[in-house]
Amino acid sequence: MSAATLQRTRRLAVCGGSLLGIFAPVAPAAAVDEDFRIWENVTTIAKLGSIDPSLEKWRLWLESQGRFRNDGATADQALGRAGVGYALSDKASLWLGYAHIATFPQDAKTQHENRIWQQVLLTDKAAFGDL
Repeated sequence: MSAATLQRTRRLAVCGGSLLGIFAPVAPAAAVDEDFRIWENVTTIAKLGSIDPSLEKWRLWLESQGRFRNDGATADQALGRAGVGYALSDKASLWLGYAHIATFPQDAKTQHENRIWQQVLLTDKAAFGDL
């Protein structure tokens, strides 16, 4: 069997398997307990070049999130993040920072998580604003 035929066969097998997964019978779901949740987020990104021109490519990130359950009536999580970023271009930046997440389980002690976070942030212009 040629390499091209083998590749076509693999593609057909993947597509066929995907279609079977879509159309496979699904067992009825158990009763669903619906809960409207609210996530609030405030994020500030500051360009440090306004403080010192030699820091033109450096950025500061501050973020706060509140997450609520029980139709928005009960605190579920509180999240705070701070970080430093470096602009690779007008459209791309690299970020590294610290996050603290407090989770408030319904019937348990508050859990605290401390971690490092990282991300690549890509932005662009659209007709209606920044993406």
